[in-house]
Amino acid sequence: MAALLVAIVTLPQLPGGVRDWRERQRAQAALAEEQRDQLALERRARLYGWSGHGIDTFGITLITTPEELDRASIEPGGYTDYVILRVSEHEHGANGNRAQSLRQIIEHQGYIARSPTPGEREALEAGIGAMGIPQRG
Repeated sequence: MAALLVAIVTLPQLPGGVRDWRERQRAQAALAEEQRDQLALERRARLYGWSGHGIDTFGITLITTPEELDRASIEPGGYTDYVILRVSEHEHGANGNRAQSLRQIIEHQGYIARSPTPGEREALEAGIGAMGIPQRG
């Protein structure tokens, strides 16, 4: 009799319980899919940068010894490990601060990359806007 009473009380609750269970399963599947997509996006970003063809990025180190600087100056051009750079954003001799900034970036990060194209920048800003991330002025 007690089992029959329990069955009568729980029977009307079964469709709602199944419905809730299915809803939780769908939410968990959607969350797993979103996490998979985010992981794939992060992997692509590490491999290719945030543009479709990738950002041209170079792993670099500073030349810090006179011997290595001499070697770099002997091997200019062609297939060598060395590239000698000069910051040339302003008139000659007025780029010391920018050159120092570049040295610090190389020293701390070990990479330099090219600037995004206007189209890449526009796509980035559209994506940031679509995600609701506030932009700085």
